[in-house]
Amino acid sequence: MFTLYEDWRALDGDDAAEIQNMLAAHRRYAAYLEENCARFPVSAFEYASAPWRNNFSDHRAPHDAWVASIHFIDRSLPTAGGERATDLELVLLGAYHDGYLHLRYRGVRSFQLSSKHADTSPTEVYRDEVRLSDRGLVLHEIEFLGRDNWLIECRDIEFEWRPTSSP
Repeated sequence: MFTLYEDWRALDGDDAAEIQNMLAAHRRYAAYLEENCARFPVSAFEYASAPWRNNFSDHRAPHDAWVASIHFIDRSLPTAGGERATDLELVLLGAYHDGYLHLRYRGVRSFQLSSKHADTSPTEVYRDEVRLSDRGLVLHEIEFLGRDNWLIECRDIEFEWRPTSSP
């Protein structure tokens, strides 16, 4: 929609055009976030608009982070019936391998996670984008290098950076 590679790549292979397209895409995304600030939950907006998210020298940035684990938490157990209450936690090993990015998706309504070649290499994040879904919920799309994108729709996203301890 905004900053994912398919949204701004230059089809003719022109690197200069691609850089300009990428910069324009990030400006459009920043404007989208500001225009919709009041519609986002506070923590999801803080993550989406954090200046470090697309600063690849910042250790908290998801770019080049690897999926370490993913946990599904059914908050409606042990009772049956009624609406399900599902959370999801995604843990990424940071690009510099000196900490973990913890993304907690509260009130998951839908998700699409696919990995056709999980046995060949780490699942490495290329880009991610947070936006609002048609239902007014938070939608997080994660683009991986050489893999299918993941799409998670939820009430809110919480982020936490946990550095690993020094040897």
